[in-house]
Amino acid sequence: MADEEKHDNLQEFDKEPATGSLNDASSDSATPNDTEQRASSAWGGSPSEPEAKTENDEKADTPQTDKAPINPLHDDIAPATIPMSTRPFDAPAAQQQSGTVVTDELPKPGPGLLVLQWLTYAFWGWTVLSLSGLVLTVVSQLLNQTSENYWLGGIAYLLAAVIVLFIISLVTDIFYAAAEKKHARSSGSNVIMIIHAVIFALFGIGSLIVAVFGFVSLLLNDASGSTGPQTSIISGIIIAALYGVTLLRTLRPRWIKGVARLYWIVMTLAIITTVALGIVGPAAQARLQNEDRVVEEGVSDISDAVNSYADKKAKLPSSLKDLTSLSESAQKLVDENKVTYTPGEEVTSKIKTPLSPVEPTSYRVGSQKPVFHYELCVEYKTKDGSSDYYSYSSRSAAEDGQYPTRVDTYGHKAGRVCYDVQTDYVYDY
Repeated sequence: MADEEKHDNLQEFDKEPATGSLNDASSDSATPNDTEQRASSAWGGSPSEPEAKTENDEKADTPQTDKAPINPLHDDIAPATIPMSTRPFDAPAAQQQSGTVVTDELPKPGPGLLVLQWLTYAFWGWTVLSLSGLVLTVVSQLLNQTSENYWLGGIAYLLAAVIVLFIISLVTDIFYAAAEKKHARSSGSNVIMIIHAVIFALFGIGSLIVAVFGFVSLLLNDASGSTGPQTSIISGIIIAALYGVTLLRTLRPRWIKGVARLYWIVMTLAIITTVALGIVGPAAQARLQNEDRVVEEGVSDISDAVNSYADKKAKLPSSLKDLTSLSESAQKLVDENKVTYTPGEEVTSKIKTPLSPVEPTSYRVGSQKPVFHYELCVEYKTKDGSSDYYSYSSRSAAEDGQYPTRVDTYGHKAGRVCYDVQTDYVYDY
């Protein structure tokens, strides 16, 4: 009879849904033996067949309220009995570290990216080289002011090269920097980096040598009062700094965050400052010198035209409008009234030589054709830096009583300059 009751209880247990808690000790329908069977089912085991009760089983039928419920998720459970969905996931060590990027998992750069890397470094190198020439010119002009002659075409070429190369370098570097973060370094990219890094380092060291040489020359007083050593020191330091930041951009060290953006900011400020100083400094100076060069050529041509007019007509022209066959620069000066012409007197009668040592008081006129004196005055905007000697004539004649027959504009000063000229030399015969 007892076996039949037990069998009925087991059938009722199988029909109950598994919604209750295994640890619910207050359940009226569950016995300690039923709890063990449920725990065995939760652990993945199969329920055992009903067996005959022994003396120990009869003792187990008695309720024990002090017995602690069995926790099926205890730490002593073997891993094999834990479902796969509840096992911890063994993530790679590199992915467990937050904020780190494993470069080995990034794609290697292809040929297109390597070409873009080479062009970026090469364009920056040409930009810094042209900027170095502009820096040297600007520093020299700031120290020497108007004592240097500048070639307007050379200044214009430097300004154009710096502006164009900077735009190309910046655009190329923006594209390369975006792709650089998404690719790992390879042997090809390292070779390109090393080649350009060595070139930039050598140019930077050469600039430092120039700066040190200027400093040593200044200490030894080997400059003879010129500003050459100061120009070498300042220019050398600035150029070395430019190559230094370019070297950092090429190496891209990990301890500098955002090195590409920092380099763009530094180069932008350096180029804007240098170009602005180049425009208001040597470029403006070269433009004024170019205008003075037109005056120098024009006033010399006017002097030749006046001499030719006096030789043909035995008199001076009343004004420069009477002259014909003038050159383009000379005609421009006449049309714009940039030359002041003042006719002088005849100087032939003043040039006399002794007839013989026996009669030193008897003189004769050395020339049979009239020779005239006249004055040409022009305005220069800059000083001719080719010489510190001002070749414009004074109001007194030379020792032999004659003026030069042609205008010599070599070494003129800035401002109004007047030239005393005569139409021809007086020869003794």
